[in-house]
Amino acid sequence: MRINPGALDDEVWDAVGDEAASVAAALDDDLVINEIQPLKREVDLRATEQRTVSEAVAMIGDQVLWVTTQLSEVDGKFADAGIVTDPETGKVRIYALEQEAERISEAEIRLSAAEASIALSATQAWVRGEITEALLDPSQLPLVEDLQLQVNAVEVELDAINADLALSASQTEVDGIGARLSTAEADLDAAQTAINLKAEQTQLDILQGRVQTAEVAISAFDGPQLTQTVADTRYLLAADEEAAEQTLASLLQAHADGERIRQDIAYATEDLRAKVTEDREAFAIRSVQIGASIDNAMALIEQESLARASQGEALAASLNTLTTTVGENTSTVQTLSESVDGISGRHMLRVNVNGVATGMVIAAEAGDDGAVSSSVAFAADSFTISAPDGSSLTVPFSVFTVGRTIDEIYYPPGVYMEDIYVRRAIIGRADIHTANIAEGAITNNFAAFAGSDFYLSSSYQEVLAIDNVECSGNTMSLQANIQVDGASAIEIEVRINGAPQRVFTVSAGIFMQQQSYPVGFTARGSTYVGEGGGWVNISVNGTASAHIVPTPIFYADLKTIMMTVTPGEGTHRVSLHARLKAGSMSASARVFNRFLQVEETKR
Repeated sequence: MRINPGALDDEVWDAVGDEAASVAAALDDDLVINEIQPLKREVDLRATEQRTVSEAVAMIGDQVLWVTTQLSEVDGKFADAGIVTDPETGKVRIYALEQEAERISEAEIRLSAAEASIALSATQAWVRGEITEALLDPSQLPLVEDLQLQVNAVEVELDAINADLALSASQTEVDGIGARLSTAEADLDAAQTAINLKAEQTQLDILQGRVQTAEVAISAFDGPQLTQTVADTRYLLAADEEAAEQTLASLLQAHADGERIRQDIAYATEDLRAKVTEDREAFAIRSVQIGASIDNAMALIEQESLARASQGEALAASLNTLTTTVGENTSTVQTLSESVDGISGRHMLRVNVNGVATGMVIAAEAGDDGAVSSSVAFAADSFTISAPDGSSLTVPFSVFTVGRTIDEIYYPPGVYMEDIYVRRAIIGRADIHTANIAEGAITNNFAAFAGSDFYLSSSYQEVLAIDNVECSGNTMSLQANIQVDGASAIEIEVRINGAPQRVFTVSAGIFMQQQSYPVGFTARGSTYVGEGGGWVNISVNGTASAHIVPTPIFYADLKTIMMTVTPGEGTHRVSLHARLKAGSMSASARVFNRFLQVEETKR
């Protein structure tokens, strides 16, 4: 079916626009992206860092308190070793100890038959600098430049009941006016089929702290899983007027509870999971998060991929989200690619700046009958295409969904094109400001129609006319369609401004109806044929059969006449005149359904 210009009214555009808007809105709803729901990890690095610092503060405090208490009681050198057994509990402790004024070394093995466990530990600690002999609370060590304290510890724990092996190594340092805790841990748990590896360093100075972490977690307990995380955080504490008199205890307390006035964060984590359930559902998930934060500026990249299959169903999806925040402003770029069951696919792009979303959705889906439908929808204030290499400064076209003012000129919503080449166009309405028309690309068209009956006589009568035909002086083409009935010859004359241009002779449709009449005759071989003609069949034995007379029967027929005229520049009147011409006719000779069209080709 071909759309003609007359069909492009407001109702048509409203219907097309509503349908397009409906499709776009439905696809835009998909940009919420709620189909992928892998096990997304909530990473709150600020809380993680705070918890890590608190644990480090407690560990540093315990170790410093232990070593300074032990060493403050030693006046000289002390050494000890032994084996302690407890027959009732089945526990054995093997130890060796050496202490002197500034150093303590200890090694220990603990065996428990009841707990089926073995614990091994080795610790060495030393202090360089003055420690007041009358010091009642060793944690009140003043932080001075020449103070150095270090505790190195390694531990191994074997637990047969829980099928667990834990290894750890730590180093605690107090150097001048700061403290640092470095730890490395490995935990192998056969019962949970898990391996955890972690390396961490916490540095605490008078007004700032830093936590660096690298961690790997491997598990096969509920489907294989691998998680890797690296993080680096720095923070600044609120200024303390008594910082010059800072003690180790007050330093640790400040970092455990103090207000952070600035926090800088960088982290990256990756999570891999795969599982096949008893219900024959298989899925694999990959999740990656990369983030950085300085003051009120934050950048985050999140990537999630999901592959899932079950009986008769399959899903492959990938979600990428890029987010930046500075102050009160937030920008998010989100893409989703999805393939479902081999019959549908979508690719979505969404850009959201401060709650205003712009996006694109490309979708295709096969229906129940196998026919595939596809659609592309955009949500944007404007749409522009330019040269891919940037060499052209000309934008072929732009689409504005809202009006805008450019160089003090208001442009209403619509499509704007710089250059356009069209082979054929159907236009409902046109408002052309400046036209440069070549080779008759545009014509002036004038037309008239009359459907009523017009009965003819032998004199010319006007049967149809067009007034105010505007001509620029070019040749005009004329076409007329007229239905004719009741006459074998009608003359139609074309006139311009009353002056005859050309006469066309047309006729109605005609067929001859034959009628037969009895005929008598008086002699053999002769007969009488009446006026009107015909034929007579005479037999040799003197009998006649019939006299046949043909009679004309008229029916309505559509006639078309065409011609070209050159009336000259100006406004003209074009008319059609008709009359009966000699020939067969009926009393009801007439014309009806008359159509006249005049076109001027502008060159």
